[in-house]
Amino acid sequence: MNWHRCLSFPLKRWHISLDAPLVWGEEDGSLLDMLRNPSAEEADLNVSYRESLRGEIDRSLRSLTHRQTEVLKMYFGIGVPLSLSLDAIGVHFDLTRGAERKIKDKALMRLKTTRGCKHLKDYLG
Repeated sequence: MNWHRCLSFPLKRWHISLDAPLVWGEEDGSLLDMLRNPSAEEADLNVSYRESLRGEIDRSLRSLTHRQTEVLKMYFGIGVPLSLSLDAIGVHFDLTRGAERKIKDKALMRLKTTRGCKHLKDYLG
């Protein structure tokens, strides 16, 4: 089938069915076949999954204090281009590494023990 010839005809005045064959008399190709993206459904599912996970993470982080939320986001790289070490986070908040570690550990323990984050376990598989 000559796909170039099929796509080069003028469409100004014609209404064309997506199921109609591209070349008259041949049934092996339609415009719908050319426009169909087999990975589109998978991409939609991935986007939905990521958006859902992002929403659940944000909902879980709302149960923490502002500082705990910021420390976890910086440490794990949530919403920022890259994750930071505890030293870098300590410089940002003007705290020692030990104090930042305590904030991080307390926040993680709080997330593990609250009922609100149990729905995140579903994303672990």
